[in-house]
Amino acid sequence: MNCKFRAWQTFVAWIAGAVMTLAVGGLARVPFPNGDSMTAHFTVDPNRFLDEHASRLVAAYFGGLDQSRYTGRMFERLAGGGDHEDRRDRFDATDLVAVTMLGVDVAAETAIWILGEGGAQLTDLLNQIPADVSLSEAPEALIADDSPAVELWQTLQRLPDIAWVKAGKLCARKRPHLLPVYDKVVNAALHAPAAFWLSLHSWMQERSNVDRLNEVRDEAGIGNDISLLRIFDVAIWMRCHGMQNVAALSDVPPPS
Repeated sequence: MNCKFRAWQTFVAWIAGAVMTLAVGGLARVPFPNGDSMTAHFTVDPNRFLDEHASRLVAAYFGGLDQSRYTGRMFERLAGGGDHEDRRDRFDATDLVAVTMLGVDVAAETAIWILGEGGAQLTDLLNQIPADVSLSEAPEALIADDSPAVELWQTLQRLPDIAWVKAGKLCARKRPHLLPVYDKVVNAALHAPAAFWLSLHSWMQERSNVDRLNEVRDEAGIGNDISLLRIFDVAIWMRCHGMQNVAALSDVPPPS
């Protein structure tokens, strides 16, 4: 009887887990950057995070509060940036340090491959991805499924201990105006779009959306060297996670 009861408990737990997986599957799945361009759009309007509070949150992130709170403020700027002309087409140690400022790190063996044996392969891909084109102005082909950008993401994503978040951050370090930082917080806030890069590209074809990102950056007073893609990321991340438990931002309401 006792064994049967335990078996029943196990079965109920399995069913509960399956139901939970189905319920949150859209949020839990690994987000591929691209997919069907016909369905590439946000089901949650990002503008809800770009309201009158956005510039204050972005300013706080990039230095308006305690400097030790948000190390990600230096992600794009460390050592002149990953897209500096001296290193834009190769990964070096500064890129691996930069991603630690976004709360992740690269395992030693993976770092050895990126900086050594795999360097030529990654450089070949980076050479095919323009460093001077922004996502809002880029043709869709630059981020399509068969593009070098997606191949770069896939190559990195397959490495031990990298997965999708770190792969995206490494890509963003090398091409900050074309390829976005994208993590679990933003993924959940936007209800896990199936094709994030294409969805963001589509959203940025609306001039008013690009203008709003420019306004937020200007109002925050952080400088034009910070990409609009990073403004997009930080505004959402701060509203959903980064401002929590920060007394100076306690009066900022949830997005409407």
